[in-house]
Amino acid sequence: MKSNDLISQLSSATGWDNQKICTMLNGLTDAIKEYCIDVDSVAIPGFGTFVTEKTDEHVAVSPTDNAQMIYPPEISVKFKSSVVLRKKFIG
Repeated sequence: MKSNDLISQLSSATGWDNQKICTMLNGLTDAIKEYCIDVDSVAIPGFGTFVTEKTDEHVAVSPTDNAQMIYPPEISVKFKSSVVLRKKFIG
C-alpha cells in the first residue's frame, strides 16, 4: 500500500480531510522516531511493535589491501506485527 492510498482510506473512514490525515501520520512517525532514537521499543496494540537494535562503532579491515575502515554506530528499526494484524491478513 502506498502512502496516498493509506491517506485516502483513512480519510474515507474518518471523514477528515487529507491534510489533517497527513498531519496526524507525520506526528505519529515523528513520535515513533523519537522513541527509536532513544533505543526504546514502540508497541501499538493490535498493530505491532517497532523494535530497535543498536550497533556500536566498529573497525573493519579490507581483505584486499588491509585498509581499516571505521563504521559509525547505527540504530536500526524492525517491525514485528501483532497476532491480530497477522490474522487479518492470513484469514
